[in-house]
Amino acid sequence: AQELHAHLPRRIGTLSVRLFDVNGTRGGPDKGCLVHARLERLGTAVVATEVDVDLYRAIDRAFVKLQRGARVA
Repeated sequence: AQELHAHLPRRIGTLSVRLFDVNGTRGGPDKGCLVHARLERLGTAVVATEVDVDLYRAIDRAFVKLQRGARVA
């Protein structure tokens, strides 16, 4: 996700990231990342989420989705 910041819009007003574990100690593909970005232009919001077995992979994929959504917005 570190490399993606260069491709996100420069005018992000606020960015919040929520990490979560859906199943607690039961395991499985339950590590999640939800990213909410408010773009300054027109007050547009972009939200992306991903759930995976690996938290780091979920974070990376959520930011990839955010990047795609920000291009469309």
